[in-house]
Amino acid sequence: MAEGVGRLRGAAAKRAEAALARVPATPEPLDEAHARARFAARLAGRMTAAAGPAAGEA
Repeated sequence: MAEGVGRLRGAAAKRAEAALARVPATPEPLDEAHARARFAARLAGRMTAAAGPAAGEA
């Protein structure tokens, strides 16, 4: 698909180059335990079903 689009030019090319320049050559190490704790904290209370009538009582 990208082949049919062509290369970026002008301001779009400059923005793309600037964005790629900010990508680190090597990724930061991942603290998996910390990442999982942050993920769980952000989802806290969001994954429970809404309280409603029991099955067959609606």
